[in-house]
This record gives sequence, structure tokens and C-alpha cells, in this order.
Amino acid sequence: IGHTTSETTVNDNLVVTGDIDLAGSIDVDGTANLDAVDIDGAVDIASTLTVSGSTGGAYIGSFTNSSATGWGLFVKGGADNADYSLRVQDKDAGDLLSVKSGGNIGIGTNDPDSCKLHVHSASAGSVSPNAAADELVLENSAAVGMTMLGGASSTCTIAMGDADSNYQGVIIYDNNDSSMKFKTANNEAMRINSAGAVTKPITPAFLARPASDQTNFAEDSLV
Repeated sequence: IGHTTSETTVNDNLVVTGDIDLAGSIDVDGTANLDAVDIDGAVDIASTLTVSGSTGGAYIGSFTNSSATGWGLFVKGGADNADYSLRVQDKDAGDLLSVKSGGNIGIGTNDPDSCKLHVHSASAGSVSPNAAADELVLENSAAVGMTMLGGASSTCTIAMGDADSNYQGVIIYDNNDSSMKFKTANNEAMRINSAGAVTKPITPAFLARPASDQTNFAEDSLV
């Protein structure tokens, strides 16, 4: 084709082995080929890329890296922490997932509320998490909850620690015998059995307490 400043129409295939510099748009229309645009090299887009279409298939686009060591999709956000790196909405423009450039992630919200991960079902009102507990926020306008599901003979564990030990304070629920265990400094400090009785440990300090304080404790733990 050579250098041209006017409109050029290609009715057959167009193969470019070198670079192509476009100041306008590419309109690919009416082709029976499944790959309307097939680009084997790198693409650098300095402005906005918009993909809009209608298809009965599962999706209108996909990103695949066939390399055994290569990346998938790399997305980098704007210069401001409030800018989006990624935003996904449902068919009614409701927010499904948002990732801000500052590192905060929202599920069900486009505005992760001053936390690393914000799971939002509905607004609880004008409230923000305390700075001492703002890595994970679960929010709803009514009751809110979190579930851990494990195997019937396995445990569900919440562990707390630091650089010296990653297993210092621990809460363990044992699905096998329906008991709850609490550890401090990685030592079991208390165990509650399936009947609700505290069976371990019983210390001299506990035995010195009034009998009324020991009502719900298992008798065999006093041995």
C-alpha cells in the first residue's frame, strides 16, 4: 500500500510484516473469519480501548498465554490511589469487583472502605473500620457473618502470630469431636467439649474460685 493519508479499503486479506501506525480507527466488519483481528506481536494503545459486542457465546473476549512460564493478564492502574486498576460490573451495572490503584479490593462495591479487602452486601451506614482491624471488612445492612467449612474429621483454625512465631494465638474447632480449643503462646489454654463444658485446663487459680463459677465445668476436669 505504501504511505497514504487518505482512506484505503482492503477487500481481501491485509498482511503487515512491519510496523503500522494509525492515527484513526480500525473497523473490521462483515468477515466470516473467527479472528477478525489477529495480532501476533505486541500492541501499545496510548488511548482508550473499548470492546463492545453481542454474542450468544460464553464471552466476547478472552486472554490466554500458552507459555508455560508466562503471565496471564497484567493490569496497572492510574497514578492516584483512588483510581481503578480493575472494575467489573453485572448486567445491571451493579459492582461485582473493584481493585483500586492503592491496593484496596472491593467485592460488591466500587469503593473499598479503607481496607485491603471489603466484602460488601449492603451498607451498614456511615461507618469505617477501626485502624487496628482494617485488613478485612465484611459489611451488610443487617446481620453479617463469616463461615469456615472443613472436612467432617478435620479442624477449622484461626491462627495469630508475628515474625517470631506464626502460630501463637489460635482458635481451633474440631469437626471430629465438636470441641473448641483456644491456644495462647502456642499452648492450649482452654478446651470446650461438645456439651459446652470446659474440660481443659483446670488450674489452682480456677479451683480457688467460688463453686458458682465452676457450674458449667466438667466434673472430671476437677480431678
